[in-house]
Amino acid sequence: MEAPTLNGSLHATLVAMSQAPRLYRWIWDELRPYVGRVVLEIGAGLGYFTEQMARLPGRVVYATDIDSTLLSVLTERLGHWPHVFVSFHDATRVFTPPDGNRPDTVLCLNVLEHIEDDVKALRGIYGSLAPGGHLLLLVPAHPWLYGTVDRAIGHFRRYPKRDLLSKLRATGFQVVRLWPFNPLGIVGWWWQGKVRRGTRLEPWQTRWFDRLVPIVRRVPVLRGGWVGLSWLVVARKPDET
Repeated sequence: MEAPTLNGSLHATLVAMSQAPRLYRWIWDELRPYVGRVVLEIGAGLGYFTEQMARLPGRVVYATDIDSTLLSVLTERLGHWPHVFVSFHDATRVFTPPDGNRPDTVLCLNVLEHIEDDVKALRGIYGSLAPGGHLLLLVPAHPWLYGTVDRAIGHFRRYPKRDLLSKLRATGFQVVRLWPFNPLGIVGWWWQGKVRRGTRLEPWQTRWFDRLVPIVRRVPVLRGGWVGLSWLVVARKPDET
């Protein structure tokens, strides 16, 4: 299967998000304690999280995507690292590692909402994981926030908590933790996608928000715990019996 290329709005939004290193660091700090030794990254994008995982001692990272442009970027940026393997992978299929080293962690950040049959993708992820392994997931929250930006960048949905939990459990996952992330981001997303009816995030918007992240992380009511732009999830594949 030939790798497709991104639509313009999604590519522009990915580039804009690359202007928010503090936000990416916040996501990474939340999920890093759950990262195992062998990681399959689905939708590795421009490779920020790939690089963070690869810098951890003793890790093997399979960085995958379906976009030809992003695969080229990943290969140029990280393909020379001996423990990083870049390849095309369709998330709805079970991943077969080239060396037989089955992943104990799957990282899937802002990807599941782009897949029309998300249940099939969860089954593919479940089948790719070693027993006892963890899925680390980030997805957009709240259907009422769905707007023109979501539509333009290829989101099929935003997730209500109950629906997300139901799909994970129906697949066989044990949900270890599910929590809202980035409450302040709701304001910007609502403004851009519901009020301005834009089709992408702009670099100046993400740079502006990124300057607020250190403050947000210090203030409990802004940090989250009650509502957020996204859901962060740690889900576990049960041990074989």
